[in-house]
Amino acid sequence: IRIGFHYGITDKLTLGVSRCKRHENLEGLVKYKILEQTASNSIPVGVTVFGNATYSTIDKSLVEKSIYRNTYLSQLIVTHKFSPKFSMAAVGSYLHRNLVDPDDKNDVIAVSGGLRMKITPSTAIILDYSHAFGREHLTTKYYDPIGAGIESETGGHVFSIMFTNASGILENDSLVNTVDSWDKGRFKFSFI
Repeated sequence: IRIGFHYGITDKLTLGVSRCKRHENLEGLVKYKILEQTASNSIPVGVTVFGNATYSTIDKSLVEKSIYRNTYLSQLIVTHKFSPKFSMAAVGSYLHRNLVDPDDKNDVIAVSGGLRMKITPSTAIILDYSHAFGREHLTTKYYDPIGAGIESETGGHVFSIMFTNASGILENDSLVNTVDSWDKGRFKFSFI
């Protein structure tokens, strides 16, 4: 469960706050659109930067020092709309976690990709995949988050039904804590 409030300060700048049930995370975020793809393709891609900071309010007996409860994520998001029916996104992520297991690293680099393909004027298929580098040696087996879903536009609102193996909603969590695998029949269902 994630409850959030995002406010567009300008057409390019968005600020937001949220709370996620998993790990009891409080999040502050900022998103800034650097470039927007034009219809003529004189600017062929959209480029956005995103950053957030989270603080876990989980039981203090589990994590004594408050500073250990923080994570920080920064992303560069590049998008391209190939046609009215097909678009793709590529994302580079840098994640810093203050508290990790002894065999893990505080800093993680990840790449993600996604696509959206319209199958009717109001329905689209969505796919996404992420890979965090340098985590193959860890004692706990983690998997790359993979998601697939259907998006439906209904009079001003877009509903999404997704299936994913990701363990968390926020990238701060899902990029590094996904312990379920599609090939073992372990996935989650979400509705947005």
